[in-house]
Amino acid sequence: MDALPDEIIVYLFSFLTPPEITTTQLVCRRFLRIGRDDNLWRDECFEISRYLVNLRRRKRAKPIPTVSASEPRSGDLRGAATEDQFGQRSVTSVARHDQNNNNQRATERIRVMANWDTSYQAEKVDWYTEFIHRTAPICTRWFQKPLKQGGGTESPLEVRGIGAYYLPGSEDMGMTIAPLEDGSVCLWDVKGSIIGRSGEGSLSGVESDRAFGQANATCEILDGVSINSDINRAFIAVEKDVMEVDLQTLRTVSQTRYSSSISAMSEARGSTPITIGTNDDLHLYDPRIHKTSPPGNSELERLERGQHEVLAFCRAPELQGDHSGRRPFTKPVALSILHMLDYGEDTTSDIFVAGRFTSIMNFDRRFLSRPRTVIHSGARLSSLSYIPYSFSKDAAASMRRSELSLGEVRSAKSTPGNTLIACGEYGGRGSLDLYGLSELPSSPTTVGPGRTLQSAFKNRLTSSTSIILSVIPHGSRLVFSDGNGNLKWVERDGLTEVRQWNISHEFPDNRPRGIFGTLDSEYENSVDIARKLLPTRKHGAPAAINMDNLLLWNGEKIGLVQFSNKQHSGAVDFEEVAKSLEERQHEDSERTYRELTRRALEAQADEVRVMRGFGLSGP
Repeated sequence: MDALPDEIIVYLFSFLTPPEITTTQLVCRRFLRIGRDDNLWRDECFEISRYLVNLRRRKRAKPIPTVSASEPRSGDLRGAATEDQFGQRSVTSVARHDQNNNNQRATERIRVMANWDTSYQAEKVDWYTEFIHRTAPICTRWFQKPLKQGGGTESPLEVRGIGAYYLPGSEDMGMTIAPLEDGSVCLWDVKGSIIGRSGEGSLSGVESDRAFGQANATCEILDGVSINSDINRAFIAVEKDVMEVDLQTLRTVSQTRYSSSISAMSEARGSTPITIGTNDDLHLYDPRIHKTSPPGNSELERLERGQHEVLAFCRAPELQGDHSGRRPFTKPVALSILHMLDYGEDTTSDIFVAGRFTSIMNFDRRFLSRPRTVIHSGARLSSLSYIPYSFSKDAAASMRRSELSLGEVRSAKSTPGNTLIACGEYGGRGSLDLYGLSELPSSPTTVGPGRTLQSAFKNRLTSSTSIILSVIPHGSRLVFSDGNGNLKWVERDGLTEVRQWNISHEFPDNRPRGIFGTLDSEYENSVDIARKLLPTRKHGAPAAINMDNLLLWNGEKIGLVQFSNKQHSGAVDFEEVAKSLEERQHEDSERTYRELTRRALEAQADEVRVMRGFGLSGP
């Protein structure tokens, strides 16, 4: 085997099933490397894809051409050839004919796979991981629940947002950051264990401290958490304030107050100012102009010295009204703000805003007085995302039917541009919109025309039966969460389904049960929905884009969606404080006794049901 080239071994591996290939990887390092070949697993992903199933179904549904009585059928033609005529054909011609047929089938397969593959030439996809994400069992690992500081038997504190911190010089997530309902900031590692936490009320504002003389226990922290991993800062929205937290000390170093409540924050990246959306205006928050106080000062003094006034900004007139023909039932408020980066950029001036209005506003960061372009959606949008590659509705429809040639596919994927992804609600159903935008024209001194809308696709029939809350790219697919607790993966055409999974229907096997084997009402009626999804790898990473697990936040706790057959674990697997060996042994014995008691009661309940069946239930 050592003398065989890698191409021959890959060809031999192609005859194995996926479980057999993974088993063969254990033989040696060479087989491990060859067993991770992208072309090999790309073929496997294609074979199990819904795209191929739909394509075969459409081909079977095509009407069969009629054959006239005067024309012989193909079987008659084969039968009409006598043995003498067949003997006149040389073996070489027969072999050449079979080879031509094989070449034609191979060429057709390559063309069909090119129509199915939604990745781009400049994009590197790890197809082994892609196959795992498309086929492996899904489970949720819930993070450790934070408890009230000082102990007690109260219920765990609610998590009021979510943000991801990425390791310096790496594309992988290092820890998760979130504010809690008691006004503290909590840090989790990648395994879900709490590794740090600030003091209670550290996110409370100056005015609330003066009014009540203590930290406000309910800060009403909104879904506004933005993490800048480059400078180790977290920016957290607390009602009308933006609190800047030093992640090394977990101390609030700056506070900026706005005229109305904050409804959305953009991602913090590099030196680009954060865009803040309030109930009335849009603002730019630049942490470089906010000076921090020395760490030795008290919390109140630091906040008083670090509090800043908001720079004056003229509200965009398009944000004040609803452009649909219907009367708005709520005030137009920005719910999602996106900074679109061209591939490889670290800074941006392109801002997209969506929310409780029926259009997507595109602003230039340098000229925020008015939007430069408006994209009409018609839906109430809740989340924005993007892919740094172009999108064409017509090309996607043709590729879905496998109608394009290799050259046409290559031409469609080489078109420069970006894909804006929006999700929300339209007519009581979920809406998943894809907008193909051109590249940003250069206009350094004046307001340019902005990106032009080249194509638009709106899936409002098959995306979801309820509102879509969050959407992000995940590998070569898109994943979104809806109001029914579903996570659904689709291809980048926004229509072809890959798989779906409901987080509300999964519970650990040791959930509390009654004596008759029924679930407690607390677990039976519980419904989890993913209000926000986050990748555990940076979006736009040059290698294996977003090939990772998923972070989710359901409004109360944080979980990690994993692609594994291991049973997910809950917060009970973590301990708030270290326990002694005697305490752990005592808890184990209590747990064993409870389990034996539960089994005895269930056996007794079974006997009661059997006796009732015989009419011996007693007086």
